[in-house]
Order: sequence, then C-alpha cells, then structure tokens
Amino acid sequence: MGLPRVIPSRKQSFASVGRFVSPMVGRADIIWAMSQRRPPAVILLGEAGIGKTRLLLEARDLDDRGNTIFVGCHPGAALLPMDPLLALVRALRRSGRISQAVCDSAVGSAERDRLWFVRDAIEAGIGGQRLTFQIDDLHFADTASLDALRYCIDRLQDLPASWHLAARAGGGKIERFASDLERLGLATAITVEPLSAEEMRELAASLAPIALAEPDLSRLVDRTGGNPLYAELLLSGGDIAGREIPRNLRTELRERLGNLDGPEKVIAGWLAVHRGSLPQGALAALTRLSPGQVLASLASLTDCGIILRSAEGYSFRHELVRDACYEVLEESTRAGYHATLAERSEDGWQKAGH
Repeated sequence: MGLPRVIPSRKQSFASVGRFVSPMVGRADIIWAMSQRRPPAVILLGEAGIGKTRLLLEARDLDDRGNTIFVGCHPGAALLPMDPLLALVRALRRSGRISQAVCDSAVGSAERDRLWFVRDAIEAGIGGQRLTFQIDDLHFADTASLDALRYCIDRLQDLPASWHLAARAGGGKIERFASDLERLGLATAITVEPLSAEEMRELAASLAPIALAEPDLSRLVDRTGGNPLYAELLLSGGDIAGREIPRNLRTELRERLGNLDGPEKVIAGWLAVHRGSLPQGALAALTRLSPGQVLASLASLTDCGIILRSAEGYSFRHELVRDACYEVLEESTRAGYHATLAERSEDGWQKAGH
C-alpha cells in the first residue's frame, strides 16, 4: 500500500513547510499543563519520536501574540558551556526585545561573569510582559548549561516568564535536573507516554487513505509500541505487516541505536537476536557482564523506552527498534549469538530458528 503522504522529519515545523499535519492525538492534558504559568517550567521527557517537539510546536501555535522564544540544543555544541542560554539571548535580540549592547555584553563576557550577564539579558528581554522560553533537545546540553538554566529559572521565577523544556529520557543528568526543579517547586516534569492502542487507531485513521483492517491496526501497535513518529513513517512507507522497514524510518531507528554504547549495546544485541524476553540472570550469563553492569544497563535502556520489563524478563518495546538493532549487528557477532542461543535452547522450534 503506497500512501501519497510526505511526512516531515521530527525536527521540522509541519506548519512552516505547508505539508500534511497529522492530528494531535491523546495529548490534550499535556497541552493544558503547558498553558499554565505556575510552576514556571514544564519539562517534557520521553523517547525519540514520542512527540515532544510537536508538543512545543502546538504550544507555540496557541501563542497568538508571538511571545514565545524557541531554540534547540545541538550535539555539536554539547561542549560549549551555556550555549542554549546564549542562543536565547541572541533570539531575544533578533526579536527586538533587547538591544545589541545588552546582547554583546552577555555573549562577549568573560566566562566567569557570563551567567550574570545572561540572566540580566533574559530579565531585560522579559521586560514585564508574559514570555515563554522553549528549549528543545535539552539532553544535548552539558552540565554547566543545565546548572545555568536552573539558576535562571530560579532567579527569574517572580517575572511573567514560562519555560518549556524537552529532552529524551535516560542518561541521569536530565532526570536529576528535572528532579531538582520539581523539588524546588519550579517545574512540572511530564513523561510523554506512548499512545494507547485506541489512540493509535485514531492516528492511523487520519494517516491511511483507506481504513485499515483490525489485524493491520494491531500489527501497527505491535510494531511501533505506540510511538507516533514511527507510525507516521511506517504508514508513509506503506508496509505494516512486512519486515521491510522504510528507508526514512530506518534512518531514524539507526540514529537512535547509534547512541547505545558499551554494555547497553551488547545487551540490546542479545535481545535482538533472541527476539523474545530474557531474564536478568540469563543476560548476565550471555553477556558475561557483572550483575551491576547488567542492572545499570537494563535501567538505562528501560528509561530510554527501548526495552520493557515483564514477568518473563526484558524485551524490546518496539518490534521496529529490535529489527533495526538486528540489522546493524556485524554478521560474525550475529552468527555467534545465534549459535550460543541455539545451544542453550531446549525448545526445538527456537533451536531451529537460531
């Protein structure tokens, strides 16, 4: 089934490119929370493709007065202290809310004094009017940037400013940042959950040119794990039931898996080859990692929304991510994993499969 849809990448503005806009499904409560002014910050946490950037866009679209300043963090600037805040200062200058002199004072200041100048520039930009600052992909920011952002939110909390922050879950530093702000009463942290089966059906009904049969709808839920971006890209490729992953979706999946390293990558590889659930003890035996390494890696993979825990053990939350992980394994590694799992299996069908 080929669909005449052009789906923008998750970092493109759907409205700005004038293309098909998929409906916002199952997120009304989050949009409402983002519209509140107290506490001053809302932190959206979730896996890649779950809809954080789209939520920021929706909140900007609701701002009919244009009082929203948006910037994104970038991997290339991860080692630049306070880069997202300096980007906010420059955006304030471009919007005419601060003078060039105030901008230059912040950007050109000595590093030891930069935080004070940045805070003063943001305060001047607010200028007593209601203003919303949005920072996307905050997981790329370094620790110094997070500390500076926490300071600015705290020191400027009495001004009519709101903060919308979005980051991928996992990694530790973002969770600590969100926890600290929540503890101080300065933020509401919201985990953007996968869409339910019913919400996925609603999304599919708007994206597919013809109604999907119930088996295809169930397959869509199984394949994507409720991830709306994966559903859009899978439907744009026109193949729900098959094993072939559309090229644009494969790129997204491999980018996500590229962030895995060390023990996490090893555990994901074993789970991809096994294609089912494995308990923690079995993973420790297969990977020859210490129990502590296995436990920490499983927690990280779970926080990132890549795997889930059930009564049977741990498995991939998405069939799509599992298939992509299997594809990127080196052939020799894949063959070795299959051989080991075949030797350990007491099930004849599983053994034959390996």
